[in-house]
Amino acid sequence: MIQIMTNKITLNIDKPIYNEGEYMKLKVDYEALNPKQTMHVTVLDPSREGGFQC
Repeated sequence: MIQIMTNKITLNIDKPIYNEGEYMKLKVDYEALNPKQTMHVTVLDPSREGGFQC
């Protein structure tokens, strides 16, 4: 028997549309099989060339 387990990422945002310059609340819930595994989050802002990374 082979079991395939995957990681789970849940992303919750306060509201679907934001105005330029407005702060947003972003909640990320991450479940991984390996506790030493890391996650990289990139939030893209269309009003800027880059994005916000954490």
